[in-house]
Amino acid sequence: MLMTRQQSASRQVRKECDAVLTEVVAKRSKSSPPPFSLDVQLSLEASARNYRGPTTTPNCWHPDFVEYLSHYRINVCFENSFTPSWFTEKFVNAARAGCVPVYRAHFTVRDTFLRGARWVDPADFAYEASATLAAAESCDAVACREQNYQWLKSKLLRTTEGYTIWTRIADYFVDRLARS
Repeated sequence: MLMTRQQSASRQVRKECDAVLTEVVAKRSKSSPPPFSLDVQLSLEASARNYRGPTTTPNCWHPDFVEYLSHYRINVCFENSFTPSWFTEKFVNAARAGCVPVYRAHFTVRDTFLRGARWVDPADFAYEASATLAAAESCDAVACREQNYQWLKSKLLRTTEGYTIWTRIADYFVDRLARS
C-alpha cells in the first residue's frame, strides 16, 4: 500500500506523541498530579494518576462522549484524512468539551470552517510531538475554551451540520431532476 507524505507524517506524529506521552508519564512521580490529562492506556507498571481505565464510551456518537472528553484538559484530535475540506466531529467534540484541541487542519479547513477557533497545530512546531504537547500544556485553557465556545455559535460552523449538508445534497438532486 502506498502512503502519501501527509499520511506518513501523520503516522510519524502519532508515534512521536505516544513516545512523548510514555516518557512524560514515566517521569511523573505518583505524588505530583500531571499538568494535563493523558487519555491513553499505557503499558507501564504505574499508570498515570488520572488514568480511568478503558472507556465505556464506545465512540464519538455516544450521547455521553462530550461529557467524557470534558474530564481532560487536552484532546489530541486525529482526523481520518488530511485532504481538502475534510472536517469531521473530532475538533468540534473537543471544543464542545472545553478541551484544548491539538489538531492538524488542512489549509482549506483552517481558512474556512476553523476561522475564529483556537487550537494547537502540530505543523506550527515542525510536527515535533514534545513541542506540540508542551504548547498545548502551556496554552491558556480558559481563553481557548471561551474562544471555541464563541466559535461553536458561529453561522459558519452551522454549515457543517449533518442536516444542512444532506439538505443541500437533496436540493442539488432535485434541481438536477427538474432540469432533465
